[in-house]
Amino acid sequence: MWWPWKSQSSGGAEESKSTTDLLDPSLKEFYDQEKPPTPLALAGERERKAFEEQKKVYEHPQSAKDQVAATSDNDQRIVRDFTGKKMVPLGQAARNNCVEYEVLLANCSFKGTFWEKLNMCHMYRKQQMKCVELQTEALKKLGYESALTRNDQEQVQNHVDDIFCQTVPDGPITDEVATKFEDAVQQAKGKGEIFRV
Repeated sequence: MWWPWKSQSSGGAEESKSTTDLLDPSLKEFYDQEKPPTPLALAGERERKAFEEQKKVYEHPQSAKDQVAATSDNDQRIVRDFTGKKMVPLGQAARNNCVEYEVLLANCSFKGTFWEKLNMCHMYRKQQMKCVELQTEALKKLGYESALTRNDQEQVQNHVDDIFCQTVPDGPITDEVATKFEDAVQQAKGKGEIFRV
């Protein structure tokens, strides 16, 4: 293809030069003087840092789930550094106190009779859910959520577990056993055996 402004020499070195190198020196000097500054060069130090941070974000994007997980992990790390232990959510503490009922449910799921498996171990599941419900209410009443350190949480959790072991026999949790446990928790709360900030 023919190009009207092609250089006259057929040397390969001249073709590799940039277009600004081919300009008249005075025109090139004018071009360099009139060239506008880049926005980043005009920006202050704070804006440059923000630009660099945004550049990193776009180079390595994270999903919202990863950002929430990282934030949650960061919060847990700060609490762990402060207290020495990782804080445990209320529901997990209640399930920890009901581990024997979870074991019974798991054994039923794996080794239960055909009829129990067909009913999805309804009786064991009901007992486990009732235990978790009672434990959650008791932990709330005795101030588990107000605890600032893991040691305080453990004290409340152990106290509720002791009350549970004293009032609930090894059998199924009936309504009267549940009422007895709730009364014992209410008495402990009345005696002042409650965690306060």
